Amino acid sequence: MKVAVVGATGLVGSKMLQVLAERNFPVTELIPVASERSIGKKVMFKDKEYPVVSYQDAIAAKPDVAIFSAGGSTSLELAPKFAEAGITVIDNSSAWRMDPTKKLVVPEVNANVLTKEDKIIANPNCSTIQMVIVLKPLHEKYKIKRVVVSTYQSVTGTGVKAVDQNQSQRVENNKSHNADQHGHEACAAIQARKPGTANGGRAQCLSFRHNMYPLGASAFLARSYSKFKSGVANNNSSHVPRHSKLSSAHSDACNDPY
Repeated sequence: MKVAVVGATGLVGSKMLQVLAERNFPVTELIPVASERSIGKKVMFKDKEYPVVSYQDAIAAKPDVAIFSAGGSTSLELAPKFAEAGITVIDNSSAWRMDPTKKLVVPEVNANVLTKEDKIIANPNCSTIQMVIVLKPLHEKYKIKRVVVSTYQSVTGTGVKAVDQNQSQRVENNKSHNADQHGHEACAAIQARKPGTANGGRAQCLSFRHNMYPLGASAFLARSYSKFKSGVANNNSSHVPRHSKLSSAHSDACNDPY
C-alpha cells in the first residue's frame, strides 16, 4: 500500500511514522510530505531514508491513503486536493471534525459507516478516541444519557513550537527558583470538541473541558462521569461486551463511576 504522511517532519507526523513501523503496517511505498522549507530533507522509516516531497508530487504519486497531521489550516487547504485525485485522506487535525459532510470515525466504534465515496475521514482527538472505545459497549448495554469529561493534556499536543517554548520557560523558571509553581499551572485552554456518535455524527450529550499542562511527557489524564438510562450494578462488567485489548479498561469503567 502506498501511504503519504502529510506533516511527516512534525512532532505528531514523526510519531505516526514510528507507529506505522511498530505495527508493521503494509507500507509498500512511503511518501513523506511537508512544507516547502522541508522539501528534500530525509525521514527514517524502517531503517530506510525517504526524501520529503511537495504535496503536488505526493498527489502525482497517487498514494492509496494520505494521513494528515499538519494542522487544521493545511488540512482545509490540501485534503480536498488529495480527495479530488481519488486519494483517501485520514485527517488527524480538528479541521473536519465538526463538518456535517464528513464522517467522524473511530475504527473500533463506527468504521461500518464508511463507504468508498468517503475520501476525507475525520477522527476525534486522542483522549476522545480512547474514551469512546470504552464507552461504546457500555452504551450498547445501558444506553448513555450524558457524559461529563475533563481532560488534562500534555503541552506536546500543540506541537514542536510549544515544546520548545515550554523547555525555555522551564530553564528561566529554574533560574528564578519557581519551577515547581510553573509545573502546576495551566499553560492554556484548548477548544472543546465533541466526539462522534455511532453513526458518524456528532453527539449532543457530552460536555468537555480541556486543559493544557506543561508536562514533560506525551501524556494526558482524562476523567469522566457517565449517566445511563438503565442502572449499572457494581461488579457487573461480565455483562458488558469486551474488546480483547481493552478488557481491563472496560472493567475499570464498570467498577469505577468515574
